[in-house]
Amino acid sequence: MTNHAELESCLSYFREFVTARQGERELVDFDGPVIGVSCNFVPDELVWAVGGRTVRLCGGDSQWQEEGENLLSRHVCPVATATAALPKMDPQLWERLDLLVIPASCDAKKKLA
Repeated sequence: MTNHAELESCLSYFREFVTARQGERELVDFDGPVIGVSCNFVPDELVWAVGGRTVRLCGGDSQWQEEGENLLSRHVCPVATATAALPKMDPQLWERLDLLVIPASCDAKKKLA
């Protein structure tokens, strides 16, 4: 059985990855295709099969959502508004994307696509 300190140690990379946008920093030297996705319905294995990497575009940053509300109604899904703000909030990531996949899992995402 693991104790609390061991669990915290195991989660430290995950926390750094999420809070510091480590995944996007790791793309700087990556030469393959980068696929932006807005949902878990896009299997990473399909992207890996073509030598690519996925970047989740709706990372839970409330600033992105607030910026997206300047483009879309504030009554639209927060995931869709945050994704719509991508070109303004992170232009380097936007330029780095080779493909953007927005599954038609809800009406807001269908319209966003």
